[in-house]
Amino acid sequence: MAMTDISDDVVIDILPRLPVKSLMRFNSVCKAWHALFRNPDFISMHSVKRAALCKSNTPLLVKRGAHGENCLTFISSTANHDGSEKTLWIKEIIYLPIGWNLLSNPRVVGPCNGLLCLFEHTNPVKIVLWNPATREFKPLPLAPIENDDSSSTQITFCEEVGFGFDSKSNDYKVIMFISDLKGGRRRLRRAELYSLKRDCWKEIPSWRGILPAADDIVFDVRLSSLYVDGVYYWLMVGDHTDWIMSFNMADEVFDIMPLSNFSVSIADEVFERTGMPASSRRGRYRTTLAILDGSIHAFLYPRSYSFEDYFVYIWVMTENGVKESWIKQARIGPISRDHLPVGFWESGELCLEDSIGKLVLYDPGTQKVKNLKLHGVKYRLLPANYAESLVFINGRGEDEDKPIIRVRYRTVISS
Repeated sequence: MAMTDISDDVVIDILPRLPVKSLMRFNSVCKAWHALFRNPDFISMHSVKRAALCKSNTPLLVKRGAHGENCLTFISSTANHDGSEKTLWIKEIIYLPIGWNLLSNPRVVGPCNGLLCLFEHTNPVKIVLWNPATREFKPLPLAPIENDDSSSTQITFCEEVGFGFDSKSNDYKVIMFISDLKGGRRRLRRAELYSLKRDCWKEIPSWRGILPAADDIVFDVRLSSLYVDGVYYWLMVGDHTDWIMSFNMADEVFDIMPLSNFSVSIADEVFERTGMPASSRRGRYRTTLAILDGSIHAFLYPRSYSFEDYFVYIWVMTENGVKESWIKQARIGPISRDHLPVGFWESGELCLEDSIGKLVLYDPGTQKVKNLKLHGVKYRLLPANYAESLVFINGRGEDEDKPIIRVRYRTVISS
């Protein structure tokens, strides 16, 4: 059968089901296909169909550092026909620095629609958008972060970055916070927004009006943040309470709300286990934000450990951005005190980091821990669910500079 014998409807039905790697190979088949793969409607259709096909096998992307190297590791899973536990295996490892002579030890923000934002806390700040599937990357223009104090004791730097999608204008945006460090104190000074469509930065001054004057608020040192449905969220730490600050990518508006006092909800359980009086509970528990099934979750766990194990208390925000919608979802454990929660994967497995920077999975149903044999540096493991996409970012291909070092595996790490 010749290509001309296949109807356009059949072609349009088949192509969105294929992996990005296959579609990239078909780029040169004909001009019509080349244009099709860049059509926003086709890109959206491809994302939806691939998500449905890969619903039970979403790769886990892990940013880790070990043995002087930094890398991105993609983990996949395969269901076993005999009904036993699924097999986990390394799909690919991408080594950093990325070969563009731009970033040596970047933080990874995202993913958002298959795109990653990588940046370093430098001056001038270096930020790159990257699609690992299409192998396209785009260094962003330098943002103005000049020091407004001539004193040599003040340091101006990029403290935090958020990355997301504006569905109203079909645009990808990066929000960057610039801070000063002087005398051991951090001061948030300015917020700048980058638009991929406009390819430029602009200041967003509205953040100043939302920060409570009575509380000295800074970003959580563990950089607990997440993106969902067009809004980026950061965990902020204050002298008196913790907060969640958000930025709506479409409306370009900041908002902030106090984090619920989860400790009150577990008062009886905590007192029974620890004997800790209610007045001393605040400040003894740490909160980490996570995303599962499109909803914001919060992990609550002890800052220090007096026992060999502990419980993780999980809340879910049933209506994202609404403080009153927090409900207690589960208590997971007991978990060894050497493991800290860092996120979710697939159907609710808890990603934990042990005391020496290894990643493990905890199944709440079976209470079993799987060692994924992935070594990193403590507090540097950043797991995220990753779905590839065809999104183009008006950048350049990896091969136009030094190629990225990619190692493809089929190495079983847990079964």
